[in-house]
Amino acid sequence: MKPYIGDVTYNMRYKQFSKILSQKIQQAKGCKGYKEFVEDVALLRKTRVNCGKPSILADYWMRRICNMSKSKITKYVNNYKKGMLDPYQYEPKERDIANENGFMSEDEDDFIGGI
Repeated sequence: MKPYIGDVTYNMRYKQFSKILSQKIQQAKGCKGYKEFVEDVALLRKTRVNCGKPSILADYWMRRICNMSKSKITKYVNNYKKGMLDPYQYEPKERDIANENGFMSEDEDDFIGGI
């Protein structure tokens, strides 16, 4: 089977493309947002073993970094802000239905059917 030329991580497992990822991180050394970028990539590496959307995002983003050219990675890290690669940023926030007294508000009571 002929490999897909557009993706350097095509058909690779994490252990195989992890070395490429490390090389890309080293290429960005000295850039303005390097420290924050490295911290977030470490979070991606930890998250990849979990299940669900965060682990899918972590794998996808790590592969995207591997496919960046040196000029693109440099530009990206120079403009990097903490949390841009946080795979948990799209997780739903827990909502507390009860108010301070432990009872539902009138709006929520109407929504449920006026119990």
